[in-house]
Amino acid sequence: MSQETQHKPTVLVTGAAGLIGSRVLSVLSPKYDTVAFDVVVPEEHNTTTDWIKCDLTEDDGVAGALAQLRDAHGGALASVIHLAAYYDFSGEPSPLYQELTVEGTRRLLRGLQAFDVEQFVFSSSLLVMRPAREGMALTEASPTQAEWDYPKSKLATESVIAYERGKIPALILRIAGVYDEDCHSIPIAQQIKRIYEKQMESYFFPGKTGHGQSFVHLGDLVDCLLRAVERRKQLEPHELLLVGAESRIIWDGEGSFVSE
Repeated sequence: MSQETQHKPTVLVTGAAGLIGSRVLSVLSPKYDTVAFDVVVPEEHNTTTDWIKCDLTEDDGVAGALAQLRDAHGGALASVIHLAAYYDFSGEPSPLYQELTVEGTRRLLRGLQAFDVEQFVFSSSLLVMRPAREGMALTEASPTQAEWDYPKSKLATESVIAYERGKIPALILRIAGVYDEDCHSIPIAQQIKRIYEKQMESYFFPGKTGHGQSFVHLGDLVDCLLRAVERRKQLEPHELLLVGAESRIIWDGEGSFVSE
């Protein structure tokens, strides 16, 4: 650890090379001593962050990465932002949902018991929630209804965290679909494509127009994660929050998303 980072609290981000992780690191690194875990260290990455290769599907991989973390940064962590998970937009089943998302989290939490961790943040999904009735809003108290492998793995991991966290305070964020100015959202991109190409599907909505899925802008999500770290001592030992826009997000046809 350099002298410059000795006075900064340490934050670990898993899945750090992804869309959310890379943006989170860029925001956290000026204020925190940031450490990144990912199965592959990207050639171009945040140079102010200590990148450590970590395969969450292997016991030795997690143990080795945590040992490197301790040697370089000590045993105190202000926060662990756990973004690493498996996702396949095709919806096809995969053993990685269990091996990476569920058991990978279990391995990580068990290894973190040897550290002084002030906060463990898990990126769950709003897809674990049962759809609300028309005119009703989802809340943290709304029932869950995971119907395919991705949300099932997230819901199972939430249970693992409750059981394995020990004395580590945990924050579960059930996050809506994420998008930004470059889209980075397959459902939104497909619909924009249909409208732009004037495809037949763009003129018909297969259901009630009052129904839909919540989304959240990447910048707002990153801000949420930053605030979660900053206010970690004000949160309950086991907190659950929904993260998504309450208003509808609409493509204006001229290169921007607007809310109504």
